[in-house]
Amino acid sequence: MNTNRLERINSEIERYRAAQPELETILALYQKVFDIQESASSQEEPAPLISDEDAIAKLAAGEYILKDIPFEPSAELFHQTGLKLGRAFTQTAGEKFPTPALLKLIENHPGGLSGFITAMLSDNLEYLAKFTQNTRFNPETLLFFVTNLVSPFLTAQAKYYQPQVDLLGWDKNTCPFCGSSPRYSCLDKDNGARRLFCSLCHTQWNYRRIKCAYCSNANAEKLRHFYSAIFPYQRVDVCEKCKTYIKTTDERRLGRECLPEVEDAVSIHLDSIAQNEGYQPG
Repeated sequence: MNTNRLERINSEIERYRAAQPELETILALYQKVFDIQESASSQEEPAPLISDEDAIAKLAAGEYILKDIPFEPSAELFHQTGLKLGRAFTQTAGEKFPTPALLKLIENHPGGLSGFITAMLSDNLEYLAKFTQNTRFNPETLLFFVTNLVSPFLTAQAKYYQPQVDLLGWDKNTCPFCGSSPRYSCLDKDNGARRLFCSLCHTQWNYRRIKCAYCSNANAEKLRHFYSAIFPYQRVDVCEKCKTYIKTTDERRLGRECLPEVEDAVSIHLDSIAQNEGYQPG
C-alpha cells in the first residue's frame, strides 16, 4: 500500500473533519472507503494492457485507452474488496447493506467482471434499478457502492498510462483512459492551468478553462462560477447552455496541490447549492 498517499488522504480528511463536524458521518465513510481502495489498488498489480506505443497511438487517434480492450481484475480481490466496502456501508447506514446479493449480481453478469465493467463504463446499468426494488437502498447509494468498488482496480491499471496522457495531451471532455465523464477539476497551483479528474480511474488531463467540461460550450457568456463561502479555494463552474456543473479547487488559493477525490467528498455543500439553482452534475 502507498502509505504516504494514504497518510496524506487521512490528514486532509481530518483537517476537513475539524472544520465541518456536521459532515462526520459522511467523512468517516469516505475515510473507510479510501483506505479500502488504497489497499485493493496496491494489491492489484496488473501488467499493462497495451504497450506505451499503442496507448499513444490510440490517444492520437482520439480513442480512450481502454476502448475495446477487455479489462478484468482479480476476481477474489474484487470480491473481498466488495465485502469490506459492504461492511463500511452497513456501519454507516445502521442497517445491513445487501452486499452478497449485489456482488452476486455483478459477478454473474453474462460477460463476467469484464462485461460488467464495460457495461458500467457505457452507463448501461439499468438492471441496478431493478435490483434496487428489492432493497431499502436507493439507486444512487448502490451506484456509489459499485463505482467505489470498481475504482481501485481501474486506478491500478490507469497509473501506467498517465505519463502517456501527459506527453501527448488530450482535449476531450471524457477520460483518456476509461472514457468516463470527469467528476472534479483543479486549477494548477503554479500557473492556473485547468485539469479534469476522473473519479473512476483517477486519471487527470489538461482542459481549457473557458470551456464546459460536459457539452464543450466555449462561449464565455454562457459560463460562470461561484466560490464556496466556507472554503474560498473551492468553487463551482456552471454552464448555462447544458445546465451542468463541475466542482473545482483553485490550488493557487489553497496553496498546494490538492487531492481531487478528497475535495469532492468534502464539498457536498456546493452540490446542494448548485442543484438548488437548477444545475446537475455532468
